[in-house]
Amino acid sequence: MVKTTTSAIEIDSFGVIHNTFKTRSAFKSVYVLEQATAIRLILNGKKAPIIVNAIKVDQVKLSQYSKLLSFENLENASAMAILVNSTLQKELLNFWYTMSKKTCPLRVFTDKDQANSWLQTYV
Repeated sequence: MVKTTTSAIEIDSFGVIHNTFKTRSAFKSVYVLEQATAIRLILNGKKAPIIVNAIKVDQVKLSQYSKLLSFENLENASAMAILVNSTLQKELLNFWYTMSKKTCPLRVFTDKDQANSWLQTYV
């Protein structure tokens, strides 16, 4: 496990990176870059599916979620699943992300098992 200022990052036995946000600050550009750098070092230039777990973080704005679409953050992702704690938030973000330009498949979930199942096709 690698701990950054605002998250904990680990890789599971299937090769999926789990980035668990501890605070809302994890969405700030400087910390998204710190997380992306840590993931890049873990993967050593390879691509892997990534789960961003933001379930414990409340009151996150759409503009904050948009920072997850940065090139640096998606550079090592073969696919990305984002976990949120609200069905409404999941639906809004999935709709918004379909309209956004991104470099890898990306979906939002409220259930960790569903996110893992979806990501298994990208391992």
